[in-house]
Amino acid sequence: MHIIRTAICVILVLACSGAYAQDYEIRMERPEKAGAKYELTAHGSTSERMVLNVQQQVVKEDGLTISGELAGIITILETDELMREKKIKLTITRCVMSKNGKAYENDVLKKGTEIIARLDNHKETFLVNDKPVPEEVDKFLGLFISANRSRLSDDDVFGTKERKKVGDSWPVNSTLAARDLTGDGMPVATENVKGSTKLEKLVDVDGIKCLHLTGNLQINHMNPPMPPGFILETSNLTGLFSGDYPVDASMAPLSKSMTMTAVFSGKGKPGPDSPEFTLTVEKIQSSEEKCKYLK
Repeated sequence: MHIIRTAICVILVLACSGAYAQDYEIRMERPEKAGAKYELTAHGSTSERMVLNVQQQVVKEDGLTISGELAGIITILETDELMREKKIKLTITRCVMSKNGKAYENDVLKKGTEIIARLDNHKETFLVNDKPVPEEVDKFLGLFISANRSRLSDDDVFGTKERKKVGDSWPVNSTLAARDLTGDGMPVATENVKGSTKLEKLVDVDGIKCLHLTGNLQINHMNPPMPPGFILETSNLTGLFSGDYPVDASMAPLSKSMTMTAVFSGKGKPGPDSPEFTLTVEKIQSSEEKCKYLK
């Protein structure tokens, strides 16, 4: 009898625990304020590879890999109407960058350099003394500093208006994601966008209680603009992300990580007498960043 009674008590405790498990507001984008400052520490890489085949022979192969580490102080100079960063200043405290495995040296990366990042006409630019940074540095900084050009937020696509408990997951909003991609010149059907977000666990980050969210995204059969005579055969993108979002929804995220892989392949014939060629393009991008807001 004691065993049965104990078992019943355990079941009741578990049932009650489940019934009264705390739920949380899910907010992935948090309001930013002009004048706010935070320390940024980050590392990441971006790689691009293109292979051109003619009559099953590789005739051209190009690749570029940029990676490195970045630390600095971010000052928010302007926000948009949705209270998202529109213009910021990055003061570098440390930066190490490599291009195709070799150290990349440039005065722009030196300690104390002030870089202005701003969004103009839906295009992000990085300026030092009012001059654009070199292309390689632009690609590197873009891994960690990226203004939202869309009217949609991460909450619109990956979030939910329902309060969630630890362990809960929900699907991405495929309709809005497809509409946004199509409007950005990358037509895709709603049924070809899949993914989900999960409230994985609660974590403590520098004494701040946070929701650790994870997610995934898969997009197939995208239709980007193609050159004349080129037929796209396959196109897909996969992504994984995670982040630590304070339970206090007025506070900005304290960490984020992301890995994205995109592959496009197809065939074409530049002219009626030209041999047919096949082209494959692959891009892999990953980043991890941590933020500490300064009072």
